[in-house]
Amino acid sequence: MIKNKKKEYPPFSINRLKKEWPFSLELAKGLFVANRYAPYSSLKDFFIYTVLELYEDDSDSSGDIADLSYSDKNEIIEKKGIWEISEYPGFFITNNKVHYKETIKSKVENSTKEELNSKIYTLDHIPYETILCEGTKFFINDYYQGSIVNYNAVVLNTLSISFIWVPVFRYLLWTRFSSSMKNMLEKENYRKKYEKQILLAFEDKFKRIKTSQTLLNKIISERSVFEERILNILFLSGIP
Repeated sequence: MIKNKKKEYPPFSINRLKKEWPFSLELAKGLFVANRYAPYSSLKDFFIYTVLELYEDDSDSSGDIADLSYSDKNEIIEKKGIWEISEYPGFFITNNKVHYKETIKSKVENSTKEELNSKIYTLDHIPYETILCEGTKFFINDYYQGSIVNYNAVVLNTLSISFIWVPVFRYLLWTRFSSSMKNMLEKENYRKKYEKQILLAFEDKFKRIKTSQTLLNKIISERSVFEERILNILFLSGIP
């Protein structure tokens, strides 16, 4: 385990994050899947709620980690000083902040050999919605390239209705990331590329909402919030 030191690390470049997703496909998938129902407020919250693992011999823990509350998990992290996120190697939490340790290969000067060099960055300055949207973009693109499920294009398009576009609908209608997600989808021109799949997914979700009085009441009671979100959905659907 890393010793806890109050050291300032350089911020990870937001421009680099937007240019090309620098983290793992597993993290992109984890973010996309976990935030579609109950979005987390930060990357730290996402890690604490979804993937934090405790050592079996930890005297502060008892029973199943899933039974511990967020505050309990956070308290354990603070006591430990530094907590490595085992499911996503390279990420760790220290001094109440998320950091990323990047290890890259570089050539040794005047030699054909290579050596490993590591650098640690802080991520807390990057808005969580930026990380989420960039991860979602990477996840969608990798899905259609067959990296996530190894099927032909016809099957990928069919499965994407429930695997990609139904969750996207949930993001657009039910989460505070609606506008950010819509802007990212628009910039990537997904509407033109996958119009049929998007329309089929959105049509199905609207039909389900229409038959649920509870959902309709929620949308009506919070009209000022949902008006913009529905417009985002209609825009992505190509409907004026």
